[in-house]
Parts: sequence; structure tokens; C-alpha cells
Amino acid sequence: DPSGRRPFVLPRRLSSLDPKFTELDKISMDQWLLENQFTTPHLRWFVEYGCRDDFGSSLAQTSAWAGIHYYAARLSGTSAGELDEGEPAPFLTWPEGNARLVTELARSAAGRIVPGALVFDVEPRADDQGSLTLRYLDAARDEIVAVDANAIVFALPQFVARSLIAPWRASPPSFLNAFEYTPWLVANFTLRERPREKGYPLSWDNVLYDSPSLGYVVATHQGGSDRGPTVLTYYRPFAGEDARAARQKLYAATWHELALSALADLTTAHRDLPDLVTRIDVYRWGHAMARPSPGFLLSPDRVAAGEGFGGIQFAHTDLSGLPLFEEAQDAGIRAAEAILTERGAPFTSLL
Repeated sequence: DPSGRRPFVLPRRLSSLDPKFTELDKISMDQWLLENQFTTPHLRWFVEYGCRDDFGSSLAQTSAWAGIHYYAARLSGTSAGELDEGEPAPFLTWPEGNARLVTELARSAAGRIVPGALVFDVEPRADDQGSLTLRYLDAARDEIVAVDANAIVFALPQFVARSLIAPWRASPPSFLNAFEYTPWLVANFTLRERPREKGYPLSWDNVLYDSPSLGYVVATHQGGSDRGPTVLTYYRPFAGEDARAARQKLYAATWHELALSALADLTTAHRDLPDLVTRIDVYRWGHAMARPSPGFLLSPDRVAAGEGFGGIQFAHTDLSGLPLFEEAQDAGIRAAEAILTERGAPFTSLL
């Protein structure tokens, strides 16, 4: 844009505020594709796959700004002068997936983590000089523990906030209703042997064309072996449906129904799969990610949700509207620096 900012950046808050680009949030990705005559079925499927993968939403349910951001934000160049030469940023993955990130974060906070602690009540400050109170169940000791704090970083989704923050239980703020969450089905298939390959070898990430799912990941792929027992992890976001209705349908389904539907989907690619399965584990995630629906990213409700309240600083991917690890990382740093600023403590910003 004229000020040298790229239109689409990770984290999202660094993106250009030029109306030429932000206006894209007012329409759906489906409308943007049609207006630009991107109508080829294969292309539309590919773009919708990206929306379902990152946001759990269909083309019609995704802000055009968010849909384009999926493809345009991951560049190594950060200034307008570098944009023409910007290469895609390196792709990082590990055999244990995001557990690698969790493990490293836990290691850096060793000695300061209380495991098995279920927080159920957060009382914000009544005035500028008071303290906050947090209560949790110590599962190991089966005891309720109360903690007085000068500040709290609330790194949980907004649908949990209405239950945990004391005054919001009685009178939840209206902006909480603006957040919509897509339910997901995840199924692990334990196999005694790899399925037969046809035309292309098994990859880490395997996509099924024209399927309601995102396909599957070969969980043992980075172990280096291409034969023998393995685990396929199957993912299906319930995109294109009303989130509440989809959640109720998912909760009501039996293990048998969900396992068979996932197996049938995978069998379209691997006819011999049913005979190789020794175990199926099914997981239902009612609130996997917030949807960046048209108009949500620029909405006053999303902005209001990120404002501090009674000594509580909020940090979660919800706050940006894009359910990405990079957004969670940025939100956590901003929350920490807001607390340091409030205390008048000197620091060098990491932002």
C-alpha cells in the first residue's frame, strides 16, 4: 500500500489497513471468486479446501480477506520493496506435530507449571488497586485452590470466557455471541500394513478430491520407514453447515456411525483399507476453531473481545479471527507486554 505495508501478513494486525484491501472482509470468498471469474470446478475445490483446512468453513462462510490471506501471507519478504522477490516462508513440521511446540514452551517454563489444574472461576479486579482471584481444582489432591494475582493472561477461547469470568456468567457481553466455532471429527486408523499405492506413494499429507474431509496424515511418515504398521489420522471439519446444528449432529452420532463414515471416505482412495484396520479411535471436537465469516475480522465485536478487563489480558487465536499458531503467539506477547506496561516495568518489545 502507499505506506509500504503488505496487504496480507502474519500476524494479521500487521496487514495494510487500506480500504482497497480491508473491503474484502465484507464479502465472501465465494463471491470474490465469482466476481473475478474464477469458476473452474477444480480451482474452486482447491480454494475451498484451503478455507476448510485453516478455518473450518466453506467458500460462502469465509471472508474473502481471510481466504486470500491463506495463500498470500506466507512470504519471507516483509516490505513493499521485497514483495516482488518474496519467496514462500519455510514450512515447519515435526514427527510429533504441534506437540513439539507445546513441549518446548513447557521446557522454557519448567518449575512454573501446575499440571492437573482445572480453572473454573476468575474474578477480575473491582478497582484499579485491587487484586484478581483465580480458583482451580487441583485434581491430584482433589482440593480447591484460590490464587490472588496482580494480572491474569486468559489464553482460552471466548466461548469458555463466558463460563469462567465471574461477572460474565450472570451477564455475558454481547460480543461473545459474534464468535462462531466449527466442530471437527478426527479419527485415527491403526493399520497392520500400509495400503497399496497406485500412481503416487503415500505422503505425509494426503488429500482426497471432492471429499467432505481434509484427507489424512500418515502419522509415522517422518519416522523414515515406508513399510509395516502405521497410523492414518483423518480430519473432517463440518464446514458449510450451521455450526450449532453440526455440533449437535456430531455429539449425537455414535462411534460406529462416525468410524464407518470416515472409513468409507478413505476407502475411495484405498480399496484394501478395511482389511488392514486393527483399531479406530474417534474424537469429536466441538469447538476446533473460530470462523472468519464475512465482516467478522473488521467487526467491533472482535475488537472488543481483545480489550483488557479488570486486570485480565486476553490472548488466543480467536482475537485475530484467524485460528493460526502464529496469531496465538503474537497475542500472548501482546498480553505480556500490556501487563508490563501497566506495571511501569522497563522492557524491550518483541513486537
